[in-house]
Amino acid sequence: MDESGLIRVGGRLKNASISMDQKYPVLLPKNHRLTEMTVRYFHEKYLHAGPTLLLSIIRKEYWITSTRSIVRHIIWKCVKCFHQKGQTANQFMADLPRSRVQPSRVFSRVGTDYAYPFLIKPRRGRGTQRMKCYICVFVCFTTKAVHIEIVGDLTSEAFIAALKRFIGRRGKPTEIYSDCGTNFIAADRELRRVVASLRKDEPVNKFFMEESIGWKFNPPAAPHFGGLWEAAIKSAKLHLKRTIGTALTTIPEENLLDEKISSLKRWKLTQQLFQSFGKRWSSEYIASLQRRNKWQKSEQNVKLNDLVLLKDDNIPPLHWKLGRVTQVYPSGDDKVRVVLVKTANGLLKRPIHKLSVLPIEN
Repeated sequence: MDESGLIRVGGRLKNASISMDQKYPVLLPKNHRLTEMTVRYFHEKYLHAGPTLLLSIIRKEYWITSTRSIVRHIIWKCVKCFHQKGQTANQFMADLPRSRVQPSRVFSRVGTDYAYPFLIKPRRGRGTQRMKCYICVFVCFTTKAVHIEIVGDLTSEAFIAALKRFIGRRGKPTEIYSDCGTNFIAADRELRRVVASLRKDEPVNKFFMEESIGWKFNPPAAPHFGGLWEAAIKSAKLHLKRTIGTALTTIPEENLLDEKISSLKRWKLTQQLFQSFGKRWSSEYIASLQRRNKWQKSEQNVKLNDLVLLKDDNIPPLHWKLGRVTQVYPSGDDKVRVVLVKTANGLLKRPIHKLSVLPIEN
């Protein structure tokens, strides 16, 4: 204890050519308001120094018990440092929905999305200009089968035309899942309007109530909610790049067009194949969906009134918008993965992976 009544640390640096404060630093407790204020003062004075630099600066004058833990805690609570890191929230991976694990007809539940434009020639000949076209992918939720349609633009009319061609080939789906693209929202609105106008006719009212298509949208800015069709888009683009413009060759095969097959034998073969698909789907495919490849740790839920930053991939973290959580949407396992955020520009519905929760307790 020195003449001022301060307790100092007596170490092994008595003969070192350093200042007396560094030889005998003042002892401070770990859990005390004065210690927290001291660490925060040096952290801000030296332009938000990191843990190692801040530790060396503090030990020139003070010796804090469990210094590393308190320094890391203060840096973690620093809003400016947290803002600069741009870390977003995570949550335990959710269970698969019933539409993914219940057997159903192929393409009865589908997810859809667009791939980037390709340049094509509408006809042969000189002077023909290339034009843009897009591919619209429909992926079955049960079997992961993929159907591809070509569309000329990103309007809702073009998508409805592609949907009609898809239904004519694969049958009408009972549910469609997609992101919040404006063409999908407009197409859903148009289909609802048509069905509502036809329901006015009493004889067909019951038919449309039973045969209408349910459309479900993912939260905005949440591409990982549609991982199934995002993977289908990736596979489609990969195979199209490999095949377009190149020659397709294969080994010669025997001509079976004139081969006569008994109708009874053909029926049994079809039934056997159908039953084999159902058995393998239940025993092999469902088991492959058991693993959680990421997000394997439960995190604290985002709560009401939490201050958050909205991630924007096009701007640096220091310019992310500030918002406050006004509503949460817990899943069946009581984990919050989607919230409603109030910002200066209005209310936004976002997944927690697009949020950075500020370390502010009150």
